[in-house]
Amino acid sequence: MKSEPSFLGEVRRVSGAKVFVEISNDLPSASPIIEGHIYRLGQVGSFVRLPLGFLNIYGIVSMIGASEWVGSQHTEYEVELPPGQRWMEIQLVGEAYGKGTFQRGVSIFPTIDDEVHTVTDTDLAIIYSSLGAAPVEIGFHSSSENLSASIDLERLVTRHAAIVGSTGSGKSNTVAGLLKSLSSGKYPGSRVIVIDPHGEYGTAFKGISRVFRIGDRSNHLVIPYWAMSFDELAWFFIDRRGASESILDAAFRDRIYEMRKAQTATLRAGKVSDVDITVDSPIPFDIRQLWYDFDRQERATFRTNACQKADEELVQEGDAKTLKPALFRPAALGSAAPFRNKAAIGILPQMNRLYSRLRDKRFDSCARRAISTAPKKT
Repeated sequence: MKSEPSFLGEVRRVSGAKVFVEISNDLPSASPIIEGHIYRLGQVGSFVRLPLGFLNIYGIVSMIGASEWVGSQHTEYEVELPPGQRWMEIQLVGEAYGKGTFQRGVSIFPTIDDEVHTVTDTDLAIIYSSLGAAPVEIGFHSSSENLSASIDLERLVTRHAAIVGSTGSGKSNTVAGLLKSLSSGKYPGSRVIVIDPHGEYGTAFKGISRVFRIGDRSNHLVIPYWAMSFDELAWFFIDRRGASESILDAAFRDRIYEMRKAQTATLRAGKVSDVDITVDSPIPFDIRQLWYDFDRQERATFRTNACQKADEELVQEGDAKTLKPALFRPAALGSAAPFRNKAAIGILPQMNRLYSRLRDKRFDSCARRAISTAPKKT
C-alpha cells in the first residue's frame, strides 16, 4: 500500500528484467523507521520489492537520478519526463509467494503503476534463506545487522568455492569464521584440512586443531612419497617431463606396481584385494629398495655370457637402507669376461637422479623420513 512507510514509488516502464521506477514525491523521509529499524531508501545495490497480489518480485537498484539528467543523456527510455522528477532503475532477480521460498528468475513481470517498496529484514530473510538441510552461520549480512548469513554446508563441501576480495577486505577473517562454524561442535564428524603457507590460521584454532610444520619437533609434517600418483613420482624422482611413456618409464611403472601389490596382505588397515590395486594406489613401498634393485641390475657383471646369478662378478654386496650400491668387477671390452648384464635396460641415469633425491636432505620429509611409515607385518 502507498501508505506504508516502505513505499518508494511506481513502475513507469518495463524492458525485460529492467524496470524504470518513478520515486514518489510524498515520501515522508529518506530514512524511515520500519518495524523498529532505520532504512536508507533507494540505495544503489539495495533490494526492492514489487508486490503483485500473493507474489512478491524482488529486484536490485542499479541506478538512481533525476529527470533532467535522463532527458539530456539517458535516452534509452525515449520518454520526456517532467523537470525535477526522481527515478531509479532496478534489475529483477527473483520472486517468492508470500513468505515462501525465494527462487531466482521471474515468472510474472510488473506493469505500469505497480507499487515498489523497500525490503525489510523479513524480506531479506526470505531472499537469503538457506535451502539446505545443514546451514552454517558465518556472520551477518552487510545490509542488515539483525540478519545472520548462512551457507549450505552440503553444497560447500561437495562443490568448488572461492573467497575473493581486495587486500584488507577480510578474506582471511571470512575463512576463519567459516572454519570456526564447521568446528563449533554442531557437526562432530567434520574433518577439515587447511593448507596454510603463510601460517595465518594456527593461532585462531589453537586448542582444537593440530598444526603440522616441516622441521617442527612436536608435529613434524611428513608427506610420504608413496601417497603420490605414478606421474608425480616419476616427475619428482626421475625428472620425467613428457606426456609420452618410454620403455624405461614403463619399467619404472611396472616395478612400483609390483611393490605396491606385494604389500596388500600386510597393511595395518587390513588386506586389500589385488584386483583393486593400481600403480596410483596409496600403498606404501620401499623406494630405496626399488633404487637398489634397478641399480644392481644395471651394474651387474658375470663370468659367463649366460648372465646367471651364480656367475656374478660381485665384489661387495650393497645395502638399500643406507643407499650403498653393490660393487662388481668392471665389464671387459669385446668378448672377454666379465660380461655386462643382458637384463640391463639402460635405466641407470634415471636411478642416479633418484639416488640424488633420496640423498638430498631438503626432501627428508618426503623421501627419507617417510620410510618409517611403511607397513609392518603383524
